[in-house]
Amino acid sequence: IGVDPNGFDSAVFSRDGRLLAMSKTGGQTWVQETETAKIVCGPFQVEGGAWGMEFVPDGSRLITAGPGGT
Repeated sequence: IGVDPNGFDSAVFSRDGRLLAMSKTGGQTWVQETETAKIVCGPFQVEGGAWGMEFVPDGSRLITAGPGGT
């Protein structure tokens, strides 16, 4: 998955900075390690794109919000 700064709706770091979640404009979303850039979850589709995202405090889950109601 290439990095296209013009094609992202949302990006967020986990509280400890170890993980980065990104969502492209079309809704393709994934989580990767910040140190290695290895994708650890996804890509998965968020209907309508993820306009907002937040990791739960322990970093074990990602919450997304967008027009699709996810």
